[in-house]
Amino acid sequence: MSFQVQGENGTILQVGGGMLRAAYVQPKPIEYVVGHYRTTMKTILSAAQVSNSRLFEIRNAGTNLLIPTHLEITVVPFGSVANPYLLEISAFKYTGFTGSSTVNIATPTGGPVRTEMAAYPGNASLRALTQAGAAAGMLTGTWGAKATNAFAYLMAWVASAAPTTRPYVKNLLSELGHGAYPMMFGQDEGFSIEHVPTGSATFNEVAIMIDISWCEAQAY
Repeated sequence: MSFQVQGENGTILQVGGGMLRAAYVQPKPIEYVVGHYRTTMKTILSAAQVSNSRLFEIRNAGTNLLIPTHLEITVVPFGSVANPYLLEISAFKYTGFTGSSTVNIATPTGGPVRTEMAAYPGNASLRALTQAGAAAGMLTGTWGAKATNAFAYLMAWVASAAPTTRPYVKNLLSELGHGAYPMMFGQDEGFSIEHVPTGSATFNEVAIMIDISWCEAQAY
């Protein structure tokens, strides 16, 4: 069985049955009540970077839904890594996340994607590991309960930089563009991006760049 849908501009789209022709569809941004925002942050790993040390976090301090729309991580060794190792950078959801980290932190700057949106960062609370790095990562937040499994990750073999060294880049939310249900974070929820293994015991000169976008949508 097939049927037809007529749009506001009079265009008719036939759906179902034997129709195999492509349809032109223009996706729209997620509707927001506060705004859409974007920021980037960079940090340097330290010798003996602690297992599960926090590199970045975002917490929903408001009552709307916080929805990440883009999350890309770049990893590149730029100097000596005395003991090469398998690096894993993973994102973990937290609930009961009522207080952001206060030690070894920087507060990422950014802005809304349109000037008429509410001022950055809306109701989100963001922290990043200080750009100079700290082996222990960010500390002393009221983080609540951490999910057992990561919802996204990047893995890379890191060794001392050479002329052939290339960055490792991964979009951690690539399925969002294919209609998948997005990650959503309610009040006092959020996520942390963490260095999962223990880093090289001496030199560990690896740069991490995180590029993130999100919006605040009506809770339902």
